[in-house]
Amino acid sequence: MCYSRLITIMVLAIVFGRANNVSGTEEGKSTETSIGTRRTLSENLPGQVGHLFKWPDLKLIPPEKLMAGNENKHTLRARRNSIEWVKKVVDPNWLPDDPNYFNNNIIMIQNEYGPIDATHIRWNRSGYIIEVTQTMTVFAVKLTPLETATMADTTAAKKERVRRICLNIINEYVDIEVVGPVSSQIIRKNIRPVLLEASFDKASIQNFDDGVHSWCKAPDTTSQSDQADFNYWWRRINWWTDGKIVGIYTLKTEGGAWEAGYSAGMDNNWFEGPE
Repeated sequence: MCYSRLITIMVLAIVFGRANNVSGTEEGKSTETSIGTRRTLSENLPGQVGHLFKWPDLKLIPPEKLMAGNENKHTLRARRNSIEWVKKVVDPNWLPDDPNYFNNNIIMIQNEYGPIDATHIRWNRSGYIIEVTQTMTVFAVKLTPLETATMADTTAAKKERVRRICLNIINEYVDIEVVGPVSSQIIRKNIRPVLLEASFDKASIQNFDDGVHSWCKAPDTTSQSDQADFNYWWRRINWWTDGKIVGIYTLKTEGGAWEAGYSAGMDNNWFEGPE
């Protein structure tokens, strides 16, 4: 009797211990149990971001969901906004040579992810297939090598591959208008050093069975300039890689009153927005 009770207590202790050894998932951090299982990259991407890296099969999209961009002022604005953001984030050397390429090739899908509208643009450049997907508040770019590429098999190698790509494809500078109570001024930021410090910080790297994910480093709450920088897209660049394909995503933030987020509530009604 005592032996049976002892076995029962031991089994309950093991089960209870495993159940309580699961770390919570907060804004993309991995969940890991005591037996070493890991969640996947896609499970740790926030909100709808995981879906943004899957190119849509247009044969499966109902025709009524495909927009041209001239249906109303909202689709027109979304079309223009999408093209502007590609040129804002992507270095000119990585853009198509044809100045009309984006206008002629943009794909707009209403309610593609539940209530969320999205736009897509794809082109080839610098040895990669480049696929950009946007919602009203999220910008995502996926880079797939055109040629067979050797898989990076260590965290350091994966990180270095993404680092090289980011330092080339992310625009070097951006002009930012800072609007104050009296006047406004344009400040010019050097983005790439901030990118290296914020998005390649060792503490932000997370390893999963199918790749590596990195969230941008949180701002220093004691620094006013760091807090201000965090209100702009280039301070919020996140990335992931499976060792070959690279995904980069950021919030379309420009400071001021505009709010952006990865939750569905932030992205609704892009093509049918309020007045």
